[in-house]
Amino acid sequence: MAQPVSELPNQNFISYLSKYGLNSNLQFDEYVTKSARDLGIQAFNFDLPLLASYREEIMSAVANNHSTLILLTGRAGDGKTHFLRQLFTDPESIGHSTEDWERVPNCCFDINTQTASGTVTFTLIKDFTNNDKPADNERLRNTIEQIVRQNEEGPSKSDPNEHCQIVIIAGNHGKIMERFQNLFSDSSKQSQSVGTFISALETYMLEHDDRQLKALPWVQSHDMSVCLGAPEIKKIFDDVLGSKYWQNCEHCAHASYCPILRNRAVMRDELVLTRFLQLHELIVDNGQHFTVRNMMLLLANAILGTNTQEAMSCSLVAAQENHLKPQAIEGSSIHDNIVEPDSLLASNPFDNIFGLNASANKYEIMSQGSGKGFKRKSTLAFASQEKTIPIFADLRSIAVGQFSTKLIDDMILADHSNNADECADINPDLCAQYQEIINKHDHYGLNARLKQAYHRLSQGLLNNDDVDSEAVLEALHNIQEHLNSLHRLLFFTVKHPQLDNLQDLLDPKGQSAAAPSINFSRSSSLGRAVSPFIRRNANPLGRSSTLGGIVSAKAEPPLFAPYMLTGYTFALQYLKLKHTAMKHVIGGQDQSTLSRPVNIKAALDEASALMVGLNRAFTGLMLLHGAADFLYITTTNKLNPMAQSILLDRQRYCVKVDYEGIARDDAVRFELNANDLVDVVFHQAGNGNSRLHLTPKLFEYLMSLASGKVSMSFSSECHNELAAFKASIAAKISKRSDEFDRGVLDVEQMLHSVLVCKLNAYGDIA
Repeated sequence: MAQPVSELPNQNFISYLSKYGLNSNLQFDEYVTKSARDLGIQAFNFDLPLLASYREEIMSAVANNHSTLILLTGRAGDGKTHFLRQLFTDPESIGHSTEDWERVPNCCFDINTQTASGTVTFTLIKDFTNNDKPADNERLRNTIEQIVRQNEEGPSKSDPNEHCQIVIIAGNHGKIMERFQNLFSDSSKQSQSVGTFISALETYMLEHDDRQLKALPWVQSHDMSVCLGAPEIKKIFDDVLGSKYWQNCEHCAHASYCPILRNRAVMRDELVLTRFLQLHELIVDNGQHFTVRNMMLLLANAILGTNTQEAMSCSLVAAQENHLKPQAIEGSSIHDNIVEPDSLLASNPFDNIFGLNASANKYEIMSQGSGKGFKRKSTLAFASQEKTIPIFADLRSIAVGQFSTKLIDDMILADHSNNADECADINPDLCAQYQEIINKHDHYGLNARLKQAYHRLSQGLLNNDDVDSEAVLEALHNIQEHLNSLHRLLFFTVKHPQLDNLQDLLDPKGQSAAAPSINFSRSSSLGRAVSPFIRRNANPLGRSSTLGGIVSAKAEPPLFAPYMLTGYTFALQYLKLKHTAMKHVIGGQDQSTLSRPVNIKAALDEASALMVGLNRAFTGLMLLHGAADFLYITTTNKLNPMAQSILLDRQRYCVKVDYEGIARDDAVRFELNANDLVDVVFHQAGNGNSRLHLTPKLFEYLMSLASGKVSMSFSSECHNELAAFKASIAAKISKRSDEFDRGVLDVEQMLHSVLVCKLNAYGDIA
């Protein structure tokens, strides 16, 4: 029997939200308005800050009666069509109705709007990918050529209010380039202006350099893919999780134990948002891409995702009432919202954020009969679907929950073991703090189920001599699954007070307010692994941080470094180095590379460790005098720790590291590139630069080398990048030497290359 609407007052909004989830067309803009209208819900409308500047620039061309070609570029899901629909239906822009938008074709011409300056004729292309009709292409080409002529000739003296032509095209980066090349494939008929435009468009698409395109007075290009930064993601979180429709849930009979409301509360936690924004920045800096569509999918799945293809709904929650009301699990210290393993609602948001509830590699624990027997079932039904959801694959690349340390897992298992010797090394204060976190955040029975699995493993080993028996393997599998889920829960709930700064993520350049900084000592833990745990003494003064510096009395150290639970142990150090660089730009911008030198001394521990890692990669030597202050360019280029490393000439192949960013020649320094990522750069006047892009992956590799945590076989991709960087520096040094030998450099250049130094009493260079 269907639940009365009065008992499910928010079912329409939850139904609308579920449409953004797995296997839904509502992610695409053309379905959003209609579905919301059918349910009586106001559709989400994310007016991101950068979009306001795009709209202002577009409307400026309209107000000035300036014929313009406007490109809305980006990738699928960046919101190009959504933004174009806003322009179409905005009374202050084009001013047509939503119904008109749904009726007009993909390529629509002659949309006339009257302005104070005259009549504006709009041509709109919703998706350039689908613009295949020859007649439409011919008409579009003629319109663009008309725009070019109007800009070359200027306004007509006889008719200053001449018709203004505005063409707005939305399309993916690659398709825009392909379509325009096809539109103007006959170069003999191209005007010079069109040829310049095609060339500038290629530079923009291939090199991400829009300076030539912006120099054209009749072209606007707005990149939708750069609109989604940390502040915009926070706005999406706030708009979705703070929607007015959630107030309807206050009148629901199931509100006290509703998993939808529980998951919403988890996603509203500031530390969860902080962690997610950190993951977002790491993933983007590694070369992946987030979209508004991805964010809606992720949020909907985190709140409503289940262990089946079916999303949670109000009626499903009502039907699962007996499972969802508070109940105890044997051995559990909490009695709040624990669901049975065969429930459709057994998943939790800490797993759902990564799409693990819909993973082909995730195993469900299915109960049999009264729950005494268990079996393992692979959810292979999601294998093909998983390939179409890149957001989850990108998030899983950080491997959250898949790594740990013996100390962390011993702490988790401390109260599950009857062996006192196994728990002897675990600080009881740590276990107490861990239990406090579990009591606050484990509404899913993970800790209790882990204890059950641990008990079954013990019984299986006692009752069966075969360690490879099905019962033993099943228990081991269950333990690992619950451990990984607990790792993910801890990752989002254990705070790092020194480095978890939400304001710094939202404003990394420190433009709105200076972010608080911690003064770490120079004596960092270079060359040694640091324990992830900090023993909690009665007096916290002078306690070492996980970075090896000194923490003030006010800075409470973390229970453990949360990124120890991921494949990126040094992720927070990477973010600190990058954000320090963004706040300490010095000098002007190099117009050839659009990069800017930075003073990196505020993150000296991280920068120094990075140089130690570089030297260990370049030389294969673990101990090297001055490894943080000089870069040694040896003859060996195999990055093989067993190979000999020979330094041909200490004066030329031992390069000074400049952390202040002021050196201009024959030095290594840090620079911020055009994408606001940090580069390690070797400068040599008149001979170009050698540049190493510091992605989170490469940073992790070099910091691991510096700490001695990994071998030289960490990553062939990293090896190749470092080998190319080293070879480039060596080639530039050799070229400079050859120029001196051949007399290519004149006397003045030679004098500028002379280094004057002082010797101390021991004969060493001071």
